[in-house]
Amino acid sequence: MLRIISGKFRHRLLEVPQSENCRPTMDKIREAVFSSISNDVPNCTFLDLFSGSGAIGIEALSRGAKKVVFNEIDPSTLRTLRKNVSTYDPHFETCVILKKDWQQALIGLSGRGEVFDIVYLDPPYQMAEAVNKQAIEMMRDSGLLSSTAIVIAEQTINPEPIDGFTLKIHKYGRKILGTYKLGQEEEDK
Repeated sequence: MLRIISGKFRHRLLEVPQSENCRPTMDKIREAVFSSISNDVPNCTFLDLFSGSGAIGIEALSRGAKKVVFNEIDPSTLRTLRKNVSTYDPHFETCVILKKDWQQALIGLSGRGEVFDIVYLDPPYQMAEAVNKQAIEMMRDSGLLSSTAIVIAEQTINPEPIDGFTLKIHKYGRKILGTYKLGQEEEDK
């Protein structure tokens, strides 16, 4: 079981999917991520593109996000995600769950005019580096990001700079987080 770290659902538990494709983000990393964006989460729109258990998006909801969009394509993981989200938003008033390939999810969200303040990317490791860069560029180019958007990308090698973003890199053992902030070129690692 995973636990929610802070906010209105603090210490409550989440189920973990029984899927080899899902590896939930460790508490230590989630705590570091949300500490770094704590002032940005309240009233934000949040996209958890590769949701798995939903721990990241539910943590954002717990900390005051006004809307969270989850996307998960794996059917068995999706069942656990739906159960976890419905525990904290039983009428799906602030949460939306999609079951799409990540590219189709972004195309659909763009077509609906969605705009996100914070995005979390944690695709399967074997494709993380290529997918993260492509997803960030696609979101930037399709208008899915607010003017002050923050995109956090989890992977196992150092992320690449992307035009139009500052990039900060944080290492947690074998996991590496790239925090991209829209609006400026890379300035700091």
